[in-house]
Amino acid sequence: MKNHRVKTLKTKTPKPISSPLSETPPAADYTVNVDCSEDFHSVCKWVIPDFRKIKSRSLYSRYFQVSGYDFRFLMYPKGDSLSVPGHISLYLQVNDPCSSNCDCYACYKIVIVNVVDETKSLSKESVYRFSKNRKSIGWCEFAVSNTVLDANSGFLKDGVLTISGEIRVLDEKMEFSSDCSEGMSYALNGKVTWSIRNYGLLKQMVKTQKIISSAFRVWEAYLGVNLSKSMVNGAENLSLFLDIKDIEKNPVIDRSCWCLFRISVLSQKPGVSHVSREYYGRFGGGGDTSLGWTEFMKISDFFDEGYVVDDNVLVSVSFNAIQESSFSFRIEGVSSGKCKGMINCGYLGGKSKYGLVKRCDDYTGKIIWKIENFSRLKDILKKKKMKGLCVKSRRFRIGNMEVRILVYPRGQSQKPIHLSTFLEVLDPGNSSGDWSSFIVYQLAVMNGKMIEKSVVKQSAERCSNATKNHGWSEFMTLTSLFDQDSGFIGHETAVFTAEVHILKETFMTTESSDNACSVTWKMENFLSFKEIMLSRRILSRFFEIGGCKLQIGIYQSSANICAYLGSDPLIDNFWVNYRITIVNQNDPAKSLCKESSLCTKAYFNADLQLMKVSDMLDTDAGFVVHETITLVCEILDCCPWFEFFEPETGNMEAEPSDCQFLSAVCQMDINNEECKKTFSEVSGVLGSTPYEALQSVIHLLFKSASQCQCIPRAVNVVRARLELLGAEISPDLLDLLGSTMNSQHEIAEAMLREIDSVFALDEKCKLLDVTPCPLSKEVPYLDSGTRLAANSSHREDESGNMDLLDQF
Repeated sequence: MKNHRVKTLKTKTPKPISSPLSETPPAADYTVNVDCSEDFHSVCKWVIPDFRKIKSRSLYSRYFQVSGYDFRFLMYPKGDSLSVPGHISLYLQVNDPCSSNCDCYACYKIVIVNVVDETKSLSKESVYRFSKNRKSIGWCEFAVSNTVLDANSGFLKDGVLTISGEIRVLDEKMEFSSDCSEGMSYALNGKVTWSIRNYGLLKQMVKTQKIISSAFRVWEAYLGVNLSKSMVNGAENLSLFLDIKDIEKNPVIDRSCWCLFRISVLSQKPGVSHVSREYYGRFGGGGDTSLGWTEFMKISDFFDEGYVVDDNVLVSVSFNAIQESSFSFRIEGVSSGKCKGMINCGYLGGKSKYGLVKRCDDYTGKIIWKIENFSRLKDILKKKKMKGLCVKSRRFRIGNMEVRILVYPRGQSQKPIHLSTFLEVLDPGNSSGDWSSFIVYQLAVMNGKMIEKSVVKQSAERCSNATKNHGWSEFMTLTSLFDQDSGFIGHETAVFTAEVHILKETFMTTESSDNACSVTWKMENFLSFKEIMLSRRILSRFFEIGGCKLQIGIYQSSANICAYLGSDPLIDNFWVNYRITIVNQNDPAKSLCKESSLCTKAYFNADLQLMKVSDMLDTDAGFVVHETITLVCEILDCCPWFEFFEPETGNMEAEPSDCQFLSAVCQMDINNEECKKTFSEVSGVLGSTPYEALQSVIHLLFKSASQCQCIPRAVNVVRARLELLGAEISPDLLDLLGSTMNSQHEIAEAMLREIDSVFALDEKCKLLDVTPCPLSKEVPYLDSGTRLAANSSHREDESGNMDLLDQF
């Protein structure tokens, strides 16, 4: 069974529209002859004499009855205000001014008759639900005037124009029952039964059109059932949807409701069960306009199994809606600490009952959403054993985005333990789905007794079409939420809030080659994020270069503004050399830039201290102009990481660029959190490293080992690699080992332990030609004047013993 949000059925003719309400036609003397009249079906003709001589802008027929409803034709010979000049506009209207009976569903066909050749007659047909505020339907460009007025066209005989119409009216009855108290105009829980008693009369129209019920009110919205036929994989199905209806002439509010509903096609044959489907969602308010099923049931079962009896069809809808109110506020600043409730918030505007709000052009806002029957909703879901159900607030505009709160009253897990709460962010102006926005947000469940005990959580995220929902699946326990003494639920009411701060930004990418590019990131409300950057990092949208997805980050550390380059963790391993510039908008020559490198998988990342915050914020400095700063990131080089370590038959030499790359890597700082991962990866490739790159890799290995307390293991790995080289060790590599031992006593001590496994301490001292001293003091191990094998990497001393290098 498939749930479909919206389904549109197209007709072969132009879509009919309502006639202009401001144009009231004058009285006319043109009567209508009813040729055929049956219950709920009539065929009639409207004869208009001297049509060429008519000067009136509009004219209409007298009323004629179809199954107790009063209809009439309305024509604009030269077109109404909605038509292109040179057309005839033709409409069908319902309701005599003396009668109030106008709510009906009709299938109609209107024809301008060609009296010479009926096959050339001009006809259009459609269906429509007439109501108190929707009394007219038709076509503003029904026919071209010159075609009808042409003497040879066959439409006029002796100056007489004939309009024919065929109208079928749905014989129906709506029964509505609810918990609505006396004096209340809305219902939260109820049931509607829709009886169709002449389904066969409209059976053919159902193939291309929808049969639509009268509207009924659920909370503040008006809903209606629509029934149609659909083809799915070559099979005919009955489709049933629940739609939101716009029944008001001039709506003053954006009507919306969230409800859990069940639609049933009732069996009229003993022993046959009803067919029912259950679903939920928000109608209007930025939600869906239609919810239901394209494949509700097979058409063959619908007709053959007792659901259509004597042209009678019964459809019922039961619903449970939430009673809610929601508001949007402007926030002067985003609170970075505890929940402040209504402090420092300015009211934007709106209706307290329905939550209508004006558009907020600011990029900071707060939503307050109150559900007044939250406990009852929880009890209904528990009784129905429904899990993972999401209740969504109406949408609100903040900056260029639309946001709303999502709440899972019984959580998302199999066993209901926690309340789940999220923020949904959407870009309504981007139809392609390729959008990205950085937000800082705070979600809260308010405590009505003590506001300081409200549960508040904050985060900062980069949102996109693929990651538009952010929040916490375990926001708080259901036990604490529904505890009668906790203060979170008062009189069955729960209050949820969301504070949102959106980065106003532009991001442009310029590619210069396959492995180099430049991106410009402009933040237009940067000063609003100044305090946020003390605890959160602002992240740019991702950009791609040579298959590597990268992202700029900026934050404040102590008194400095820092920036760095990050990567998508799902990509392959890349090495990237880059430069970040903070642009001086008054004098570009004074812009500041710094350069670094990173390895995407190992996170070899050196954060760049761009400048002091005080210098950047100096009003005369030119780095911040009208709250805007601009960063430029240049990708100088980008290539796959360690691809040069793959041995090739007959060629073990490293390219000069590879050695330069490793040299640059060795100059980078390694984060303490990632040093173990770095050490593991480097030690894993040391055995297959080309000789020309060995010096840089050993240096990087010792560097990472020193930070993660893995020096003994590093020494063991280096010794194993040197043993493979034998006599081919270069003086430069020995210089590296000597300088490393002289500068890092822990490495020297580990090397001595390796040697001690072969020689006694006195032999070791003899070979080194030094006197042992405490490791806490400077130990001149293998300095430039005493190191062994400086000119020969493999030799024996006078006693025939191998030198230190051979043993190490």
